[in-house]
Amino acid sequence: MDFNFSLFLMAFGLACCIEAMLWLVSPSGMRDIVLKLAELPAERLRTCGFLLLAFGLAACAAGRALM
Repeated sequence: MDFNFSLFLMAFGLACCIEAMLWLVSPSGMRDIVLKLAELPAERLRTCGFLLLAFGLAACAAGRALM
């Protein structure tokens, strides 16, 4: 399997654009979310991180299957 650095950069750029849009549309809302996240226990954050990782891997697998 060859690593496609160009595709990686495009995916990383898209993720940055999506993240930036959230901050541009509602900076105060994002600040509130970050403050609420800071109050959550580490185990809850870890669980959410694991679920997000699983979703991301599933999305990548689905995209790869559609190629």
